[in-house]
Amino acid sequence: MMILVGCIGPGPRLPQTARPMAGSSAAVAQFDINGDGKADFEAALSPDRVVTGLTFDLDSKAPLTRAWPPVAPSRELLIVIDSVPFDLINERWQNADIRWFKPPQPVISVFPAVTDPALAEFTGTSPCQGPESMYFDGERLEVGWWNYAKAENMPWLWAMDYVLRTDLHAWGYTYPRFWMWQEIAGIQRRFRWSHKPRYWAYMLSGSSMGVHFGYAGHHELLEAIDRLCLQVIYETRGEARITLMSDHGHDEYKSEYVSLPTVLAKQGYNVGMVVWGERDVVVPAIGVITAAAVYTKTPERVAWDLLKTPAVELSMFREGDGIRVVSRDGDALIEQRGERFRYVAKTGDPLELASIIAELRRAGATDDDGFVEEPAWFAATWNHAFPDPCERIWRAFHGLFVNTPDVLVSIARGYRVGDPAISANVPNLALHGALRRISSTAMVMTTSGGPSGPIRMRELAAALESKPARQAIGGEQER
Repeated sequence: MMILVGCIGPGPRLPQTARPMAGSSAAVAQFDINGDGKADFEAALSPDRVVTGLTFDLDSKAPLTRAWPPVAPSRELLIVIDSVPFDLINERWQNADIRWFKPPQPVISVFPAVTDPALAEFTGTSPCQGPESMYFDGERLEVGWWNYAKAENMPWLWAMDYVLRTDLHAWGYTYPRFWMWQEIAGIQRRFRWSHKPRYWAYMLSGSSMGVHFGYAGHHELLEAIDRLCLQVIYETRGEARITLMSDHGHDEYKSEYVSLPTVLAKQGYNVGMVVWGERDVVVPAIGVITAAAVYTKTPERVAWDLLKTPAVELSMFREGDGIRVVSRDGDALIEQRGERFRYVAKTGDPLELASIIAELRRAGATDDDGFVEEPAWFAATWNHAFPDPCERIWRAFHGLFVNTPDVLVSIARGYRVGDPAISANVPNLALHGALRRISSTAMVMTTSGGPSGPIRMRELAAALESKPARQAIGGEQER
């Protein structure tokens, strides 16, 4: 308990609201930062409510005016908000009273759509040891919570300037609102104190608020972040570039817990911590998500056996030089040749790509053997039911992890898998991990620059023209 108290600080100092004051006009929005009922600065608005300029020191004989966004920002604040789906942030932007940010853009995350590999791709620090901090290292199952506390599976952490200490994350999921304000206060303090021109922060609260309160929790957090952004704009006199992004999406639905170890044990497998024989399987389970990894000597058999539960929508495993993707009524092979991919359905169509491939063929995007260039695949499938599936599945088995799973599964909507204790004690109102669109599509929204359309997670930092300040643990990190 002393450790917790030592890490708790005062709450943030923010405006009471990020919305314009009463009396603001269609052309000018006024904002009260200190709560005294008087306007502290104002924003000029275009007819569609986009901010085009700022005026500070309103009581001065020579008010300070600035263009918005700044032409040459002196500082950059990038906040990674765990688990915010693109559709949710896009709807908020469309309905916003005023628009400080450019339109949000979809970011296609990795598969499994979970934090560590997603942010490792974003920061250029891949591979992770496994999809999550509990993984099989080729000899035995690593202890997940110890690895989590030590950040063993988080190479991306070194790129962040602010991260809530990993040994406090369990408390963050237990008391999400309290720790949401602690994270916002920590980012505010550290950004003020820092002299770095580029400051990157990560917020666990996006996940914890979504897990406990669903999309309502995301909106509550985003309202608080709006207030933080307004304070930053005021304190920097409009000279900061602000970027908000997420690592993956979040799917809000009522779910039933299914134990994949139990599913396999009932079929005669030995579920444990080592893989010695053909009936031995290791199924890491930490957290509660909608994807799973399995380690086995018989991946094809295990993949098909996992489909005997309705909780599993897709199973995938290596076969020769390709990746086999199977469902209860479909069987397909993904192959790569250079920068091209080919999807060949043996039976059915597990990734629902038949009509897309037909259109690519009509457009002349396929070669004589049916292979399609990566950019054409992405353009045709980023908004698909399974976004960018060929590249994401291929990457999951080629370089995303040090300890590559033998089988990966995507869980059907209506179900969840993972740690049974957490599943029983956390509401789990929103989930992520699966290959489907809502889970896979993250977001990015910036005040200037950035991508102008859909983009893969690993390409995002370059599109933002932002690079992490790689550093050792300590210093300005809240760890």
